[in-house]
This record gives sequence, C-alpha cells and structure tokens, in this order.
Amino acid sequence: MIGFIGNFAHRKRPRFFLEMARAVLIELPQAAFVIFGREVDETQQDLEDFARQLGIADRVVFAGFRLPVEENIAMLDLLAIPAIDEPLGRTPLEALILGVPYVATDDAGLGETGRRFGGGVLVPLDAGPEAFARSVRGALAGSDPIAFADARGRARETLCAASHAKRVMEVYRGLSGRRASDQK
Repeated sequence: MIGFIGNFAHRKRPRFFLEMARAVLIELPQAAFVIFGREVDETQQDLEDFARQLGIADRVVFAGFRLPVEENIAMLDLLAIPAIDEPLGRTPLEALILGVPYVATDDAGLGETGRRFGGGVLVPLDAGPEAFARSVRGALAGSDPIAFADARGRARETLCAASHAKRVMEVYRGLSGRRASDQK
C-alpha cells in the first residue's frame, strides 16, 4: 500500500502522485494506492476523474481527510511525498518514527529532513513521475533494515521532549551568559 497524505494543493502534487502510481503499476500490478487529504486547489472528484483517465481508478482509494495522521501513515508500506516547496518536511519524520519508509522530493524542508535523518529516498526536484516511480519500486524492493533502524533511532532521540528541553535550556544559558558579560 503506497500512500499520499496532504491537501489537494498544487504544490503537494496529487496529480503527480497519480501519474507516479500509473508508472509503478507497470512493473508492480499488485500495488494499491491510498490518498488521504482534502480539497484546496482541486476537488476529490477532479482527482478521481484524473485517475479514471489514467486507467488506474480501480487501484486507488480516496480516503478523505482522516485523523489521527499517524494511523494513516502506520498502515502504509511506503509513503510517497511528491510535494515541492514544503517548508518543514515533517511528514517524512512522522513516517520514519512510525517505521514506514518514504520517497520524497528533494526540495526545501523535505530534502533537509531526508538528508539529516535518512530513512527514505530523496528524488531530484526535476524528476518526472517515472523517475519517482523507479525510486518507489526500489524502496519497496529492499531498503537496508539496519540503516533504517539507525535513522529511526536518531530521529526519535533527536526529536524527543527531553532532547528538545535540553536544547532550549542551552539556548537560555547561552543568552544569560552573554547578558552577564555584556553588563561588565
């Protein structure tokens, strides 16, 4: 099960996801796809019609907007994140922490997250749906379980509440130390 999670905004590229799905199905006809999201620039009906035009409507489920997001991600074999101009890149971290590999566009926050934590595959920004599909098929065929476990552990350790509190306190200590020296 390959998933898309995001609003139906142009920068999230739900149509690109559907084109990528068609390319995946050429070599993996048993693949299934699920799209979680809600209307922004496109309606669900627009995307359902596009899936029919591509000839893949029977392999795609439109699940609507569902919370909690973690449950949507946890049910996937792989999360495909074709978004561009994504400022934060939180979704690959959520997938990584849940133990779900991802393939994401190497752009903005997604690229930064992927390079920092690993756990997924980054696809060049200029890659088309077929190139993205090759990365999806490759990730499904065999990611390194040890490297994935290491990336997952690093993300959990770095992003836990205790680590965050420690970094915040270091900032406060640094600021208070500077103020004391400035007053001399």
